[in-house]
Amino acid sequence: MSTSPATEHDPHRIGSRYEMLRLLRRMLDDGLLIQMQGPHPQISVVTTMLDIDLDAEHLIVDCASHDAINQQFLDAGTADFETSIDHVKVQFSTDQITSTYFEGKPALCLALPEFMRRIQRREFFRVPVPVTNPATCALMLTQPPVVFDLYDISVGGVALLDKSRRINFRVGMMLHDCTLHLPDVGTITATLQVTRERELLLPSGTPIRHIGAAFVNLQGAAENLVQTYTTRLERQLIAKERGLQ
Repeated sequence: MSTSPATEHDPHRIGSRYEMLRLLRRMLDDGLLIQMQGPHPQISVVTTMLDIDLDAEHLIVDCASHDAINQQFLDAGTADFETSIDHVKVQFSTDQITSTYFEGKPALCLALPEFMRRIQRREFFRVPVPVTNPATCALMLTQPPVVFDLYDISVGGVALLDKSRRINFRVGMMLHDCTLHLPDVGTITATLQVTRERELLLPSGTPIRHIGAAFVNLQGAAENLVQTYTTRLERQLIAKERGLQ
Protein backbone atom coordinates (compact mmCIF):
# COMPACT_ATOMS: atom_id res chain seq x y z
CA MET A 1 0.00 0.00 0.00
CA SER A 2 1.50 3.30 -1.08
CA THR A 3 2.28 6.01 1.46
CA SER A 4 3.03 8.65 -1.16
CA PRO A 5 1.55 12.16 -0.97
CA ALA A 6 -1.06 11.08 -3.50
CA THR A 7 -2.76 9.10 -0.75
CA GLU A 8 -3.80 12.40 0.84
CA HIS A 9 -6.45 12.62 -1.90
CA ASP A 10 -7.42 8.96 -1.64
CA PRO A 11 -11.22 8.72 -1.14
CA HIS A 12 -10.67 5.62 1.02
CA ARG A 13 -8.22 7.38 3.34
CA ILE A 14 -8.99 7.69 7.08
CA GLY A 15 -7.00 10.33 8.92
CA SER A 16 -9.16 10.72 12.04
CA ARG A 17 -7.29 9.42 15.07
CA TYR A 18 -10.57 8.49 16.76
CA GLU A 19 -11.75 6.44 13.78
CA MET A 20 -8.38 4.73 13.35
CA LEU A 21 -8.29 3.76 17.03
CA ARG A 22 -11.84 2.44 16.76
CA LEU A 23 -10.81 0.17 13.88
CA LEU A 24 -7.63 -0.95 15.63
CA ARG A 25 -9.64 -1.71 18.76
CA ARG A 26 -11.97 -3.91 16.70
CA MET A 27 -8.96 -5.83 15.39
CA LEU A 28 -7.77 -6.34 18.97
CA ASP A 29 -11.09 -7.14 20.63
CA ASP A 30 -12.33 -9.48 17.90
CA GLY A 31 -8.98 -11.24 17.49
CA LEU A 32 -9.16 -10.67 13.73
CA LEU A 33 -6.62 -12.32 11.45
CA ILE A 34 -4.42 -9.67 9.82
CA GLN A 35 -2.18 -10.22 6.82
CA MET A 36 1.24 -8.63 7.34
CA GLN A 37 3.05 -8.16 4.03
CA GLY A 38 6.74 -7.31 3.77
CA PRO A 39 8.52 -5.46 0.95
CA HIS A 40 8.72 -8.68 -1.07
CA PRO A 41 5.75 -10.94 -1.96
CA GLN A 42 7.33 -13.96 -0.31
CA ILE A 43 7.49 -12.18 3.05
CA SER A 44 3.93 -12.56 4.32
CA VAL A 45 2.43 -13.83 7.57
CA VAL A 46 -0.97 -13.92 9.20
CA THR A 47 -0.90 -12.22 12.57
CA THR A 48 -3.20 -10.81 15.27
CA MET A 49 -3.22 -7.62 17.32
CA LEU A 50 -2.00 -8.14 20.90
CA ASP A 51 -2.07 -4.65 22.41
CA ILE A 52 -2.53 -0.95 21.71
CA ASP A 53 -0.23 1.30 23.76
CA LEU A 54 -1.48 4.86 23.37
CA ASP A 55 1.11 6.27 25.77
CA ALA A 56 3.97 4.95 23.65
CA GLU A 57 2.03 5.38 20.37
CA HIS A 58 2.69 1.73 19.57
CA LEU A 59 0.85 -1.37 18.40
CA ILE A 60 1.94 -4.86 19.42
CA VAL A 61 1.29 -7.75 17.04
CA ASP A 62 2.08 -11.45 17.21
CA CYS A 63 5.20 -12.57 15.39
CA ALA A 64 6.09 -15.68 13.43
CA SER A 65 7.64 -18.61 15.26
CA HIS A 66 10.64 -18.61 12.93
CA ASP A 67 13.29 -16.03 13.78
CA ALA A 68 14.37 -15.77 10.13
CA ILE A 69 10.92 -14.55 9.09
CA ASN A 70 10.76 -12.00 11.89
CA GLN A 71 14.26 -10.80 11.06
CA GLN A 72 13.22 -10.04 7.49
CA PHE A 73 10.50 -7.71 8.79
CA LEU A 74 12.93 -6.14 11.27
CA ASP A 75 15.55 -5.62 8.57
CA ALA A 76 13.00 -4.08 6.20
CA GLY A 77 11.46 -1.95 8.94
CA THR A 78 8.26 -1.63 6.90
CA ALA A 79 5.10 -3.67 6.43
CA ASP A 80 1.60 -3.39 5.00
CA PHE A 81 -1.38 -4.75 6.91
CA GLU A 82 -4.78 -5.83 5.69
CA THR A 83 -7.87 -7.29 7.35
CA SER A 84 -11.65 -7.24 7.02
CA ILE A 85 -13.94 -5.47 9.49
CA ASP A 86 -17.70 -5.82 9.02
CA HIS A 87 -17.15 -7.08 5.46
CA VAL A 88 -15.01 -4.04 4.56
CA LYS A 89 -11.30 -4.23 3.71
CA VAL A 90 -9.07 -2.17 6.05
CA GLN A 91 -5.42 -1.44 5.26
CA PHE A 92 -2.58 0.43 6.95
CA SER A 93 1.21 0.60 6.81
CA THR A 94 4.08 1.25 9.18
CA ASP A 95 7.73 2.14 8.66
CA GLN A 96 8.83 1.36 12.22
CA ILE A 97 9.07 -2.29 13.29
CA THR A 98 11.05 -3.41 16.32
CA SER A 99 11.17 -6.57 18.40
CA THR A 100 9.58 -6.67 21.84
CA TYR A 101 7.92 -9.00 24.33
CA PHE A 102 4.26 -9.20 25.28
CA GLU A 103 3.20 -11.20 28.31
CA GLY A 104 6.59 -12.90 28.26
CA LYS A 105 6.47 -13.95 24.61
CA PRO A 106 8.26 -12.47 21.58
CA ALA A 107 6.21 -9.98 19.56
CA LEU A 108 6.61 -7.11 17.11
CA CYS A 109 6.18 -3.46 18.00
CA LEU A 110 4.84 -1.01 15.40
CA ALA A 111 4.28 2.72 15.32
CA LEU A 112 0.63 3.79 15.16
CA PRO A 113 -0.27 4.38 11.50
CA GLU A 114 -0.49 7.92 10.23
CA PHE A 115 -3.58 6.97 8.26
CA MET A 116 -5.61 3.95 7.24
CA ARG A 117 -7.66 2.95 4.21
CA ARG A 118 -11.16 1.49 4.29
CA ILE A 119 -12.37 0.03 0.99
CA GLN A 120 -16.01 -0.91 0.72
CA ARG A 121 -16.61 -2.71 -2.52
CA ARG A 122 -19.92 -2.69 -4.34
CA GLU A 123 -19.99 -6.44 -4.80
CA PHE A 124 -21.19 -8.91 -2.18
CA PHE A 125 -19.70 -8.16 1.22
CA ARG A 126 -17.45 -10.81 2.75
CA VAL A 127 -18.04 -11.44 6.46
CA PRO A 128 -15.18 -12.95 8.51
CA VAL A 129 -15.97 -16.38 9.99
CA PRO A 130 -15.12 -16.72 13.71
CA VAL A 131 -12.23 -19.11 14.34
CA THR A 132 -13.89 -20.34 17.54
CA ASN A 133 -16.88 -21.76 15.64
CA PRO A 134 -15.82 -22.03 12.01
CA ALA A 135 -17.97 -22.81 9.04
CA THR A 136 -16.48 -25.58 6.91
CA CYS A 137 -16.44 -26.70 3.30
CA ALA A 138 -15.95 -30.35 2.29
CA LEU A 139 -14.68 -30.94 -1.25
CA MET A 140 -15.52 -34.22 -2.98
CA LEU A 141 -12.39 -34.25 -5.16
CA THR A 142 -10.89 -37.01 -3.03
CA GLN A 143 -12.11 -39.81 -0.78
CA PRO A 144 -12.52 -39.18 2.01
CA PRO A 145 -13.46 -35.56 1.26
CA VAL A 146 -11.04 -32.81 2.32
CA VAL A 147 -12.57 -30.39 4.82
CA PHE A 148 -11.51 -26.73 4.91
CA ASP A 149 -12.29 -23.99 7.43
CA LEU A 150 -13.80 -20.86 5.89
CA TYR A 151 -11.93 -17.58 6.34
CA ASP A 152 -14.88 -15.47 5.18
CA ILE A 153 -18.17 -15.82 3.32
CA SER A 154 -20.75 -13.84 1.35
CA VAL A 155 -23.63 -14.63 -0.96
CA GLY A 156 -21.06 -14.23 -3.74
CA GLY A 157 -18.46 -16.70 -2.51
CA VAL A 158 -16.09 -17.92 0.19
CA ALA A 159 -12.41 -18.02 1.11
CA LEU A 160 -10.93 -21.35 2.20
CA LEU A 161 -7.91 -21.92 4.44
CA ASP A 162 -5.96 -24.82 2.94
CA LYS A 163 -3.69 -26.46 5.51
CA SER A 164 -3.44 -29.95 4.01
CA ARG A 165 -2.30 -29.03 0.47
CA ARG A 166 -3.84 -32.23 -0.84
CA ILE A 167 -5.51 -30.43 -3.74
CA ASN A 168 -3.75 -28.54 -6.52
CA PHE A 169 -5.99 -25.48 -6.76
CA ARG A 170 -5.90 -23.43 -9.96
CA VAL A 171 -7.65 -20.19 -10.83
CA GLY A 172 -10.76 -21.02 -12.86
CA MET A 173 -11.01 -24.54 -11.43
CA MET A 174 -14.60 -25.76 -10.86
CA LEU A 175 -15.36 -27.43 -7.53
CA HIS A 176 -18.59 -29.40 -7.79
CA ASP A 177 -20.77 -30.84 -5.02
CA CYS A 178 -19.12 -28.83 -2.24
CA THR A 179 -20.76 -29.38 1.15
CA LEU A 180 -20.78 -26.25 3.30
CA HIS A 181 -21.66 -26.56 6.98
CA LEU A 182 -22.88 -23.25 8.40
CA PRO A 183 -23.05 -23.48 12.22
CA ASP A 184 -26.50 -22.93 13.75
CA VAL A 185 -27.99 -22.45 10.27
CA GLY A 186 -27.65 -25.61 8.20
CA THR A 187 -25.77 -27.40 5.42
CA ILE A 188 -25.86 -26.71 1.69
CA THR A 189 -24.38 -28.27 -1.44
CA ALA A 190 -22.95 -25.84 -3.98
CA THR A 191 -20.58 -25.45 -6.91
CA LEU A 192 -17.59 -23.13 -6.47
CA GLN A 193 -15.11 -21.70 -8.95
CA VAL A 194 -11.61 -20.77 -7.79
CA THR A 195 -10.95 -17.05 -8.34
CA ARG A 196 -7.73 -16.53 -6.38
CA GLU A 197 -4.93 -18.49 -4.74
CA ARG A 198 -2.25 -17.00 -2.53
CA GLU A 199 0.30 -18.15 0.04
CA LEU A 200 0.26 -16.98 3.66
CA LEU A 201 2.21 -17.79 6.80
CA LEU A 202 0.48 -18.18 10.13
CA PRO A 203 2.15 -16.60 13.21
CA SER A 204 3.46 -20.08 14.06
CA GLY A 205 5.39 -20.03 10.79
CA THR A 206 3.17 -22.70 9.26
CA PRO A 207 2.49 -22.01 5.57
CA ILE A 208 -1.14 -21.95 4.53
CA ARG A 209 -2.97 -21.28 1.29
CA HIS A 210 -5.83 -18.79 1.08
CA ILE A 211 -8.24 -19.89 -1.68
CA GLY A 212 -10.88 -17.46 -2.94
CA ALA A 213 -13.87 -19.06 -4.68
CA ALA A 214 -17.14 -17.78 -6.13
CA PHE A 215 -20.50 -19.53 -5.95
CA VAL A 216 -21.78 -20.74 -9.31
CA ASN A 217 -25.55 -20.34 -9.78
CA LEU A 218 -26.28 -20.26 -6.06
CA GLN A 219 -30.02 -19.78 -5.64
CA GLY A 220 -33.16 -20.85 -3.84
CA ALA A 221 -32.89 -22.41 -0.39
CA ALA A 222 -29.09 -22.58 -0.53
CA GLU A 223 -28.79 -18.85 -1.20
CA ASN A 224 -31.25 -18.13 1.60
CA LEU A 225 -29.20 -20.17 4.07
CA VAL A 226 -25.98 -18.37 3.13
CA GLN A 227 -27.72 -15.00 3.52
CA THR A 228 -29.13 -16.08 6.89
CA TYR A 229 -25.68 -17.15 8.06
CA THR A 230 -23.92 -13.96 6.92
CA THR A 231 -26.63 -11.84 8.54
CA ARG A 232 -26.18 -13.79 11.78
CA LEU A 233 -22.41 -13.16 11.69
CA GLU A 234 -22.94 -9.45 11.03
CA ARG A 235 -25.30 -9.17 14.00
CA GLN A 236 -22.80 -10.96 16.23
CA LEU A 237 -20.07 -8.53 15.17
CA ILE A 238 -22.28 -5.53 15.82
CA ALA A 239 -23.36 -6.89 19.21
CA LYS A 240 -19.74 -7.51 20.17
CA GLU A 241 -18.74 -4.01 19.11
CA ARG A 242 -21.48 -2.55 21.31
CA GLY A 243 -20.45 -4.70 24.26
CA LEU A 244 -23.57 -6.86 24.16
CA GLN A 245 -21.65 -10.13 23.94
